[in-house]
Amino acid sequence: GQWKDLGMVIRSSASTTYNAIDPAFSIYNQKPYLTFGSWHSGIYSIELDSSTLKPVSTNPTQIAYRTSQNEAVEGPAIWNPGNGYYYLISLKYQPSCYIRLIIS
Repeated sequence: GQWKDLGMVIRSSASTTYNAIDPAFSIYNQKPYLTFGSWHSGIYSIELDSSTLKPVSTNPTQIAYRTSQNEAVEGPAIWNPGNGYYYLISLKYQPSCYIRLIIS
């Protein structure tokens, strides 16, 4: 079928604390969420309106961050197969990189 561009969902700028990159869509308690972010400012999540898929607020919540200049956190993916929530994240600790799985 045809794709339809529904416009911008969220953006970052010099005045935001987050970087709008590496988006991941998920459902939590029957509500849609967008999780995004990168190494320099961490990972953020924001609830989306279920009909427009636009943010319900202007304040995303930071859910992960790097703790030193020698590490990075990016590429979030969250999903619920029905038996809990799974969070995949890419981590870099100098000099190696790995993907970590976190379960709740």
